[in-house]
This record gives sequence, C-alpha cells and structure tokens, in this order.
Amino acid sequence: MPIQATLVLGFIGVIAAMICIYVFIMPEGKYCTLNPFCRWLSDLFNFRSLWLESIIKFFYILSTVACVIFGFFMLFSVVEYYYDYSESLALPGLLLLVVGPVVVRLVYEGTMMFIILVKNTMQINNRLRNNMSEKQEEAPEEPAQPVIEYCEKCGKQIEDDVIFCSNCGNKVR
Repeated sequence: MPIQATLVLGFIGVIAAMICIYVFIMPEGKYCTLNPFCRWLSDLFNFRSLWLESIIKFFYILSTVACVIFGFFMLFSVVEYYYDYSESLALPGLLLLVVGPVVVRLVYEGTMMFIILVKNTMQINNRLRNNMSEKQEEAPEEPAQPVIEYCEKCGKQIEDDVIFCSNCGNKVR
C-alpha cells in the first residue's frame, strides 16, 4: 500500500474516532450509562485526573536510578584514546553519582510544583463555576428598602445623618 493511501486512511480513521469520542464518551450526561472502560476514557479526555504526575514520578525514579548506576560503573571505567594514552572516568562518575540525583530531584520538585499549581487552579475554577451556577439558579433577592425615621416629638421625617430634628430641635440620636 502506498504511503499516501496509508496517510489518507489514517486521517479518516482519526476523524471518525474523534467524532465517536465527542458524541459517545465526552458528554457529561452520558457518564452514568458508560461501562467502566468508557468511564475511564471519559475521565481521561475530560481531565478529571492528571496522569502527568504519575508519568513524571516514573521518569524521576528512572533518572535517579540511572544516575546512580551509571555513576557507579563510571567510577571503574577507563577510556583509551591511543595505544599508550587512557583516561579514568572516576571523577565524572563520582559527580554523576552525587550531583545527578540532586539535580534530578530539583527538576522533579519544580515540575511537581507547577503541576500542583495547575491542578489547584483547575479546582478553583471548577468551584467558582459551580458557585456561579448555583447563584444563577437562586431567585434574585429584592433590595432592602431604606428605613424611614420620624421625630418622636413633631413627627417630621428625619434625614439619616442628623442628630437633631430640623423642625423642632429634638435630639433623635
């Protein structure tokens, strides 16, 4: 099969899969009717959980172990350049053994802090969206009517910021 035909068939397959995912798996209203595998796909495509944390943790462990093992073997390695010239890799191996895991850990923690920041932002946005939808569902309250006060002595209406009645001089506050 020519490469052009493969690309066209692959592109058509991708479009068909995207339409199926958007119609059958992504809608929130269909979540309860999905089987466990489709729920897992729905959670994945709707970003209910971040897999990036697990993947980054795996690569952190892999990188740390690689630094320690390669650094250990480099301690005993020698590189021969010419017939009579060779160089030991003990110092680079020691540096990789000691500094490598520290650098990998710093990169891992910085990446995790960024992921936690993104995750918290997503949670805050979801809470704000839920609060806004709840407030829109509630009936709007009517504004409170201002309290009108009258002088006890003469009965004239009193302004809010006065201490004495302007008609009779009686102390109202």
